[in-house]
Amino acid sequence: MSFNWRRIVFFFGLGVICFFYAFKIEKNSLGFTVENKLGLVRKSETISIPMAKLKALVEQFGYENITIKDASNGKVLVIQWVDNDADGKMDELLFQSDFKAKEKKKFLAETSKDGASKQVKSQYTTFSRFVPERTDDYTWENDRVAFRTYGTVAQKMVEENKPGGTLTSGMDCWLKRVPYSIIDKWYKGNTEKAGFYHIDRGEGYDPYHVGESRGNGGIGVWSSHTAWDSAAGGINDLLAAAAGLSAVTPLVPDAQAPLAGFGRMGLAPPGTSIVGFARHLAGHLGAAGAHLAGPTDGTVGRVGIVCGSGAEGIPIARGAGCDTFVTGELKLHDAVHAA
Repeated sequence: MSFNWRRIVFFFGLGVICFFYAFKIEKNSLGFTVENKLGLVRKSETISIPMAKLKALVEQFGYENITIKDASNGKVLVIQWVDNDADGKMDELLFQSDFKAKEKKKFLAETSKDGASKQVKSQYTTFSRFVPERTDDYTWENDRVAFRTYGTVAQKMVEENKPGGTLTSGMDCWLKRVPYSIIDKWYKGNTEKAGFYHIDRGEGYDPYHVGESRGNGGIGVWSSHTAWDSAAGGINDLLAAAAGLSAVTPLVPDAQAPLAGFGRMGLAPPGTSIVGFARHLAGHLGAAGAHLAGPTDGTVGRVGIVCGSGAEGIPIARGAGCDTFVTGELKLHDAVHAA
């Protein structure tokens, strides 16, 4: 019977857009066309067939008996079923094919009672394992690239100041020139000679030093509070403006962005009393008042500011010539010591 010519759009990596047309359903097969709409050659492009399009064939013959053929040459292709929501039911079928620029290709989804015996196994595979011989790495690879991440033993070594540890959630990336598995070989080589996998011997190498970074990608904590404190025009700058300071600079400038950095310092208006300065700042911020530590007579000159809990900024501000220090909170002994 004929199938309604309804177009379904799929979006693939790197901006490739393909169109899937179901064009005819026979008793035991479904024919469809995939078109590369771009003027670019695409190698190993991934194509997804929604389960809804294959439901009738699956109900009759089962997942395992469905094969995908290139209609132009009858070649059976490698396929992969995907259960996206882990409910035990497959949601889509994936396969890959090469496309010339603007090329349209026809494919067949076929079924039979012995379809499982006709399935093609991929010449490539994935591999992963824990690597206890190299601290406690965990590593994995496919035919194009390998990755590794670092475990709790590596973290503990850093915390105990032992050499060879790594404290990061970052991913290390090993660049491969070959499609076969290299993990075991490279780790074995590194056991025999330290740094083995950092040298390209024709199979690829590990060019990255992850260190404390996120490497090729990892989960890290981004504290907008801390970043906004230090940023030019951030919270410390706003506090300096509220205090009426002039000639404002960071207490510790950022090496790459001199207007940003830790804390701020600047000059109070001439003749500003300490009590008057505290009342002005509290009123400007809508606070009920301000706690003062140290002598309350005299005037304010150079002021250091560290928003939040800023005890660590006290010696820095004192070293920079500040006679007054403003922060959000202090422990009692820090305040007494500073005074």
